[in-house]
Formats: sequence, structure tokens, C-alpha cells
Amino acid sequence: MDSKRIDLNLLLTLDALLSERNVTRAAARLSLSQPAVSARLNRLRDLFADPLLVPAQRGMIPTSRALELWDSLHEALEGVRAVVAEKARFDPTSEELVVSIAASDYVQYAVLMPLALALKHEAPGIRLAWRLLDGRLLAGQAERGDVDLAIMALAWIAGNASAAASSAFPALPPPNGGVVGAFFDSLNGIKRPVVVE
Repeated sequence: MDSKRIDLNLLLTLDALLSERNVTRAAARLSLSQPAVSARLNRLRDLFADPLLVPAQRGMIPTSRALELWDSLHEALEGVRAVVAEKARFDPTSEELVVSIAASDYVQYAVLMPLALALKHEAPGIRLAWRLLDGRLLAGQAERGDVDLAIMALAWIAGNASAAASSAFPALPPPNGGVVGAFFDSLNGIKRPVVVE
């Protein structure tokens, strides 16, 4: 086998196909079209000189060669994922960033004002950009990256479920460290908007 022909995307596809044993489900898992996954499977068959997966009445059955590859392949891909996910520990005292927060007028006054004052001392490089919380706009703001954090009451979420229930907003429970702790927790390793209750 020519290692120069190996493409990480092909290996990810093989892992998904072996897990799902169905081209359609593997395509959904990879966010690809079914024809794209089929084309990758053909390339993999050529690369390994083996059918790898053969059609069956329900889904596909892996060949013995595919099963031999799977454990090592899955372990290697998990190692790659771990390396990619590894990052330096978040240190709010030295970070330089702007965080856009959607909140009601009341929360801006009662929570964000004290937070801004605390950040001046605890994390001087972090600046806040405030946005008025609007349930009709929140999901779109999150998708565009206009809002990093939304602070709202549970009652507001219940009344505006269509916007707040978007998968773009994982909820964080109320923290033990108060508002500043919640803020730092939301920034630490979370790359998408969050809701702090």
C-alpha cells in the first residue's frame, strides 16, 4: 500500500462506515452526501485492495480485513482527536478577547455591570460586548457568531423555547463561583454559545 495515497478523511469515513454499517447513516454522521461516502468507500477499497464492506439484506457486513483494521484504526483516530482537542489551559488573567453577551436590560444592570467591574481586576484583557436579549434573533445571532453567551432566567427559556432550544445553546447549570465563575466556566473550552441559567 502506498502511504502517500492515505487521506485522513478516508480513514474517518472508514471508521464511520464500520461503526454504522450503512452508507446513509455514515454519510449523516460525517455530514456528507451518500454519493460522496460511496465514492470514498470505492477509494478505500482500491487503497486496501479489499471490498471492506459488502452489501447485505440490512446494511453492510465488514470483511475480515476490515475487522482487522477497525480496532487499530479507531484507536489511532481517537489519538488524533485527542491531539486536536488538546489546548492550553484557559487563563482568564492573560486572555485577550471580546465576548458578546445577550441579556435582558435587568440582567445587564444586575449581572453584567458587576461582571464588567470584576473583569477589570481579574481579567483585564477580556472585554464585554452587550446585546439585548431577543428570542426571535437569538438562534440566528448564535449561528453567525454574533453572540457568545446568553444569560437568561429559566422562565424566559420556557417562554421562548423555539429560540433557546436551539442546539447552538448548551445550558450550563448555575455555578458555585457566582457570575464571574459562570462566565469563566462558559469560556473555558466551549467554542459555541451557551446559556447560563
